[in-house]
Amino acid sequence: MDEHEGKLIYHEKQSCAMCGQHVLNSLLQGPYFTAEDLAEIAHELDERERELLRSQEGLTDGEQTSHNVDDSGNFSLQVLNSALQRSHNLNLVRDSQTLNFVFQNLESTALDETNAPAFVCNRHNHWQAIRFLHGSYWDLNSLSNIPTKISIFYLTAYLGQLIQDGWTIFTVDGVLPNPMNDVTIGNRSDWYVIGQQIDNNNPDRIQVASSEEDSELQAALRASLETATINTTEDAELQAALKASLDAAKQKEERNENENSNEDGVGEEEDADLKAAIALSLQDQ
Repeated sequence: MDEHEGKLIYHEKQSCAMCGQHVLNSLLQGPYFTAEDLAEIAHELDERERELLRSQEGLTDGEQTSHNVDDSGNFSLQVLNSALQRSHNLNLVRDSQTLNFVFQNLESTALDETNAPAFVCNRHNHWQAIRFLHGSYWDLNSLSNIPTKISIFYLTAYLGQLIQDGWTIFTVDGVLPNPMNDVTIGNRSDWYVIGQQIDNNNPDRIQVASSEEDSELQAALRASLETATINTTEDAELQAALKASLDAAKQKEERNENENSNEDGVGEEEDADLKAAIALSLQDQ
């Protein structure tokens, strides 16, 4: 049994185009922001931008267009960052040197839920958070029914794959709040119980969750470790750090596989796992 089984993770599921709200609340581990809160910040930022343009470029009232929230409810990076600054003095940092440092020191750093590096990922209009909780990293993507566990061992490979796929990775600068860990706060359906799943159609009923998503992710990352090449516009130092981390992860994975094979004689199963990983990787391309 997982020693963390039964512990809570706050994970908002996708509603309309509110992934900006979902990513903040999942990152902070509680229902801190509503769509109305973020809309108010967006309008504030819009007004400041308009005032600046009026003074510098003669903007007229008829040229007022929001750059911080669209008609679908997608919020800008500026809105998300401002919300984090105001609530918890946090900042989203897109800096290759910071990400490089995180990759180089992740496995050697003593991690806890408030000081472990956390990440916010963006592609097009979608946002998702990755945070360290209960001894492991968790992908808190609002498009997934449940959060996905990512071991520290696999995290670098996973972030590297996201970068290859066109995602922008922000590191969270500052001390994160402690998770709320209270199912009476917010919607019961937004609380995931490790090892179990709350039935969204019947919030009072708790079901055993399938581990299929975890195993599929690990298989995909194993395939990534075998085949990944860094094709990103980030600078050379970040590319080198990613490559070094992937190589180190690959070597550690090979050692673990050899140990497991010697102990359990599961060579044939490993071949099957690798074939499944390659097939899954090809489906994702």
